[in-house]
Amino acid sequence: MEYYEPHNIAIFALVSKEIQIHQLKQTGVRRTFFHIQSLRVEHMIVAMSVEEQKGTKNLILCLGTQSKNVKKSEVVAYVLDPRLEFEVVQSYRWIWPEEQMTSVYYKAGCGLILASFTGYLEIFDPININHSVWDNSKSMKKESSGSISTVAYSEALDIIAYAGVSGKIFIID
Repeated sequence: MEYYEPHNIAIFALVSKEIQIHQLKQTGVRRTFFHIQSLRVEHMIVAMSVEEQKGTKNLILCLGTQSKNVKKSEVVAYVLDPRLEFEVVQSYRWIWPEEQMTSVYYKAGCGLILASFTGYLEIFDPININHSVWDNSKSMKKESSGSISTVAYSEALDIIAYAGVSGKIFIID
């Protein structure tokens, strides 16, 4: 589940390969979720991120999916218009060469970041998200002992941090 507070929406990724978007309404202590949109993908969802897309008022929902049979991951991104009850106005889909995606992270300040358990990290343009702008996987595999399990971006510091099973935190400035 991802929660996007500015629009009070919760996005659920289900095992059935369905994505459900719900509007959260709160009255006192009572919370109610209203289903407003459903989407489907071909493969199991393993990672998800939602954020306002750079340069627009739309939201971008980025998903990392994996197939049991194919040793590659698929990236699916939906551009959602909040003025149209989060209807999809554009979508992207491409095969990512790594089989064990661990993190999908989108922030308008840096773009889309994908990471894999094998130590591969790639950053994509924040507007044209299927355009790779940075790939430094070879040197990171040595540094991070071959695994990346989490990624984060700080807009205030303009840095990307990632970590894996080595127990070390790595910073990209």
